[in-house]
Parts: sequence; structure tokens; C-alpha cells
Amino acid sequence: MAPKPLPEAICRESYDAALYAGTVSGGARELGLPRQTVEYRYREGVRRFGWKDVLAEDGATTPHQPRFTPPDLADNLEDIEAWLDRRETEFARKKAASSAREWMEFTITETAPFGLVFVGDPHGDDDGCDISLLRRHVALIEQTQGLFAIGMGDWVNAWAGRLERLYGEQTTTKAQGWRFAEWLLGKEFWLLMLLGNHDLWLGAGSPLRWMSRGHAVMADWQARFQVRCGDQVWRIWAAHDFPGSSVWNRLHAPGKRAALTGHDADLLIAAHRHCFGLAEQQDEHTGKVSWLARAKGYKVSDAYAANLGYGQAQDRGHSIVAVCDPFTGRMTCFSDVEEAARYLTWLRRPRVRVPAVAA
Repeated sequence: MAPKPLPEAICRESYDAALYAGTVSGGARELGLPRQTVEYRYREGVRRFGWKDVLAEDGATTPHQPRFTPPDLADNLEDIEAWLDRRETEFARKKAASSAREWMEFTITETAPFGLVFVGDPHGDDDGCDISLLRRHVALIEQTQGLFAIGMGDWVNAWAGRLERLYGEQTTTKAQGWRFAEWLLGKEFWLLMLLGNHDLWLGAGSPLRWMSRGHAVMADWQARFQVRCGDQVWRIWAAHDFPGSSVWNRLHAPGKRAALTGHDADLLIAAHRHCFGLAEQQDEHTGKVSWLARAKGYKVSDAYAANLGYGQAQDRGHSIVAVCDPFTGRMTCFSDVEEAARYLTWLRRPRVRVPAVAA
């Protein structure tokens, strides 16, 4: 007796499953049936009911057509070509800004001797800051004709992260510290302000970046610049600190940087370590004369340094002053701001300059 033919509905079920899944095997998994059963029913449907045989030689069917129309959604990502164009523009802007800061030039408009005061770390809100000395030096810069200033960073403690607990160990509040920074950065004698490690803890949103806008250049950690006056140009590399240290030499880091860069600056100066050093040197191969310096800063009482055994007896070098004479091209550096101010005032006195007589 011949087997009873399969109903059309049974064959249709296997045919549709194979068509939807793309393979007979996939259709069998969808239905939970053996592959041979689904393939037999698929073949029966093609043979008996004239359905289109879309089964390929490898047993695959053509992919099923979607049974719905998806919504047309806008992409939340920027078009790739537009993004690439924008990135090119942004990079060009950043590169131009970086290039402009390579040996940027300040011009002193009056051809006369002038001084650059490299103000060491103030830490103005710290109880260990010698605020009397700092105020005296600020007043001296304001009152001495021809004096300008470069800030070496660490304007306030700006405790952040786990160190923020240290606000509980000082009498000055965070708000009062920002008031101090606003007072100091608002002075008109600044040419350049550096941000030190304490300042950089605050990130891109630091209030210091806004306090300096409009009257001075601000740079993260270091700046290479030159100062022009008359026919003379002095090149200066100022950094909150340079790489390298030595317990035997407070000027090891700027000296190392000078040696590795061919002594291409007239003055290399750092701060950061709360100690002072100053030296004039002349390269024995090129004859280039340059100065190495480190400003001590105004945090003269430091419990952390005392606990580590560092000495705190230095009473000079809180700021370093470079006095430049455009008539001779000389740079002379001082570790005492008051002494430098007196020398600059004497150097700027009215003088009768007699031209050299040819022999």
C-alpha cells in the first residue's frame, strides 16, 4: 500500500522555514526537526505543488526578503568625510598654536636696560608662605621702572583628589586662595605665567587660565621665548622644572637641559623644588655664555620637607632677576630682588654716551 501523500500545509511549513533561514539546515533548526525530514518535505512541495526550487547545490536557499519596511533613521554620528575635514582643520589650528609658542618673542619698546623677575612658586594660600616678603617684592616690581615678571607656577596649593584633605591643615580657605590668585595675577607687570604641577591638577577648567586672559601669556609647565630690546635679543627657557635631579647640585636639571640642547638659551631657569641656585657658565667649545638658575619660591616653612629631612635655611633666591642691557648685550642675574632693582635703577640713570672714535 502506497504511503499517504503529505498535506500541502506540512510541506509549506518546511519550505517557508528553509526559505526564511536561508538553508535547509537552518530551517530544520527553526522547526526542531531532522534535516532530512525538512529537506524531504521541501522537495515534495517543489515536485507536487510547483513551488520554485531555490535550493542551490550546496543546500542553501536564496536569502529571504524582509517582511517589513524599516524606518529611515538619521545617523547620530558625524559623516565620515565631514569628520575628516573637521579634524584636519583642528589639527592645523593646534599645530599653528604650538608653532607660535616656539621661541615666541616679546619686544620691549623702550631701548633701555630692563629686568625680568622670575617669581618663584608663591603657594600664596599656604601657611608657610612668607607673605610679607612676597608683598614687598610685588611692590618693588611695580615701583621699579623697567622691571617685568615671569611667574614660575604653583600660584596656590590647589589641593586636589586625596590631597584635598590638606585644606583642613591650613588656615586659608579655598575661596580665599582664589582671591589671592586673582590679586596676584591681576598685576600689570606680567609678561608670562607658567602653570606648575599644583596648577595643572585643576585641568582645562582652572580659574587661573581665565584670570590671566588679556594681559599676559600663560603656558603649561614651560615656555621657550626670546626678549628683544633695541638690536639685542635674549633667549630664555623657563620651566617649572626640567628632567633630572642630583643631591649634589641644585642646578643639575637646567644644566643637563643646556648641555643636551647645545646651550641655545642665554638663561635656563626652573623652580618647583623650593631651593635656590644660580650660576653663570661659558661653554668651553663654543664660548657661549649662559646662566643656570632655580628659584626657591615663597613657601619657606614646609612641614612635608622638614619631615623628609630637607633643609630650609636659604634666605635668598625666592625669585631670580635677570637684568639685560641693550647697549652692551649683557645679561646679569641676581638672587636678591632688591639688589637687582637697585642695580637696574643705577643702570638706567641718565648717561652721556660718547661714540667710539676710530683709531
